[in-house]
Amino acid sequence: MPRTQPAAIPADRLADQRLATDDDFLVELRLPGMAGRRLRAARAASDRVAAVAIVAEHYRTRSSPRWPFYMHGTPWPEINGRGKVLDKAEALMASPPRLRGSWPPFAETAMGALGVDDWQRVWGQVGGSVSRNTFVVELSTAFALTGRVEFLTRALALIRSFVAAFPFVLEEGFDEDHDRHFGGGPNNSGDCYARSKRWLDLMHCGALQVPGLFSDEDVFWLVKQCWFYAKQYERLVGDGLRRDNHHLTDHGQAPFFYGAMFPEFAGAGRWLAYARRVVRHHFAANLLADDCYAEHCTKYQYHILYMYFAPWSIARANGIRLFTPREERRLRAWIGFLASMAKPDGVLAEFGDEFGGSLAQLFNTLATPVMDRELAAIGAALGYAAGDLRTESSASVAKRMAGWDGAAPRIGLSPWYDRASPAVTATPKTPPTRTWPNGGFSVFRSEWTPGADFLALSHRRDSIPHGHTHWDMLSFVLHTGGQTLIGDPATWLYTDPGVSSRPDARELRGYSYAVDSHNCLVMDDDTLKPLKALGHPCSWGGSPPQHGTGLFRAGGAIEVLEAWHDANAPTRHRRFVVHVRGVGFVFVDLLSRPGLDLRPRQYGQRFHAEGDVLPSSTTPTPGAAVRLERAGATCWIVPGGEAQNAWTAWQDQRLAGVSGIPAERVRGGPWVLELTRRIEGPSAFITGLITGAVDAPRARYLGARPQIDGFRQHDALAADAIDLGTRGTLYVATCPYRTPLDHAELATDAELAVAHVDARGRVVAWAMARGSSLRVGKRTLA
Repeated sequence: MPRTQPAAIPADRLADQRLATDDDFLVELRLPGMAGRRLRAARAASDRVAAVAIVAEHYRTRSSPRWPFYMHGTPWPEINGRGKVLDKAEALMASPPRLRGSWPPFAETAMGALGVDDWQRVWGQVGGSVSRNTFVVELSTAFALTGRVEFLTRALALIRSFVAAFPFVLEEGFDEDHDRHFGGGPNNSGDCYARSKRWLDLMHCGALQVPGLFSDEDVFWLVKQCWFYAKQYERLVGDGLRRDNHHLTDHGQAPFFYGAMFPEFAGAGRWLAYARRVVRHHFAANLLADDCYAEHCTKYQYHILYMYFAPWSIARANGIRLFTPREERRLRAWIGFLASMAKPDGVLAEFGDEFGGSLAQLFNTLATPVMDRELAAIGAALGYAAGDLRTESSASVAKRMAGWDGAAPRIGLSPWYDRASPAVTATPKTPPTRTWPNGGFSVFRSEWTPGADFLALSHRRDSIPHGHTHWDMLSFVLHTGGQTLIGDPATWLYTDPGVSSRPDARELRGYSYAVDSHNCLVMDDDTLKPLKALGHPCSWGGSPPQHGTGLFRAGGAIEVLEAWHDANAPTRHRRFVVHVRGVGFVFVDLLSRPGLDLRPRQYGQRFHAEGDVLPSSTTPTPGAAVRLERAGATCWIVPGGEAQNAWTAWQDQRLAGVSGIPAERVRGGPWVLELTRRIEGPSAFITGLITGAVDAPRARYLGARPQIDGFRQHDALAADAIDLGTRGTLYVATCPYRTPLDHAELATDAELAVAHVDARGRVVAWAMARGSSLRVGKRTLA
């Protein structure tokens, strides 16, 4: 139903930023104590100059609330914008100013004379950087690092020019759908709030306390614009509850921010109470039982953490009760999930929309409300220094700036700008291998070191609708020797602005979601959903299949996860993922369906190489191992010998030239390999992913009759010996269909049996699941 406004201010003035008057603002401003009495007296005397001065003095000197910096002084301006913050600030000081985009392709554009047409052009080129005013914190951080006040005057000039070019005018469709219809142009329901936080960063970096720099009129104007934006979010207060991320932002974060940081605004207490209810609703509804979030997308879980950090840090800084101690422990566990999903090089493993990216902001800023020795240890292992929750009030900033001599004030700077390596800490106690069955992720990590073997797996189960999940059933990312060799390069389609202007834009959007672009096992070339349907603007990825999980064992020399899905129902795909420390990984795939099926089925395992990763052969012979390599890191893909197989390789031309994908060695798109088997009836097959230096390995089948292309597996099992050279032999077997293996080298009746034997024939490690016997050579292990 349409929302009404207070009768004191005409609705048209609250709907148009150009029409709202100073009196409109002042009538809703409740300054405390003596300041409030002085303001009322000035208004009664129609003394506007005095009123402006009183408001400015209050916001320069108020002792509360305290502000936990949002982007100022954090790693964000350098890791999202891919450049040094001082270089960006200098570019903004040029004539004309130059603004560097903080999202791919990270382009720098001249801003012209800052007229309306100039702003419209720049917004079209680097939209998010304009609508969120990223330039403000680039300039404020540069001031903190240098003490140069011209950075601050340029920040204010850009803010004033931006507001003049893009005044908020309430759109007609607001009451129908405020997600799409808010204030017009860059004034969407997320970015008005996001820029307000950056403005508050500016107001707490020392800018208001430099004598003579920002006039009383400047301070008054800034606070008035924040009030006007706050009034737009007031329209949402009292709405019903939803579970989506946009609701958390515009109904939760935004009113919490305006209510807590501007308690002088009429209605602030009501906004805060409602926002607290919204934030807690999202926490209860979306944080799953395993402390993973109900958004099957790693990067968006990271983004959503921002949505909690903002109110959470404000609450912490100002004694507002938002979360209980138990809930804060759960938030700490969720942060632990994101840390564990980082590859050994510190980049978040890519699942769902958007590329992975650095986690410096996580450890320097987002995790600070619950930073502890263990999180700091994980951060150090990933190459990041731990931060602390840094807050300032206007009064504390005024005290720090008293008698300022022009030196770099360094207010609000995180450890990122110390440019020091993280302090040496103890090895993390957090298990390097973990699983989140509700969240639908698992990660195998050999150790907490930069050169570790790492494999992350997707097995979606619980996720909110209309989120950022992909059709990535049992897809994986493999990182070893400091390099990602098998990844998800199509995630870069999400942020490449050039994609939307291509004639095949809709298919490309669909491709980023599709089975085709992930490291999935594809049955009969059926990728389940057409690209045009997946890329439809009303689809948002649709509803990918859910997974189940079973066996999980971690902590030893051999680690195992079992997961399955029914995307090709009635056929079920079940997979054991095996991690053998010091060797690599193995997939044991089992596919079956109820009843008799005389048709052969084709199973094609896709391997999407990361950009600039080279395969050892693009025309490998059946059964041959293929090596993937980049910068000295290697992984051999080794087909098991139980079923006849064939290789296909091609370059992913859809991704050629996509911003963010490395293309120095590989032009024309990253390489894709597909390993195909065609089997009739119940099937079982093995694929090895052998990391590190080893001569071309080959799997020897240990059964009696290898399967012939298109026919049944008469042995009804899979069993291989993979020669590792000086590292010995890896034995892997599965007997899922009640037929045991009996071979001189390996005998078992287990659904899964794994043994690593060194070059001298000694059993280094072994594991067995759902079986009663295991013999390796002459040694009986079970």
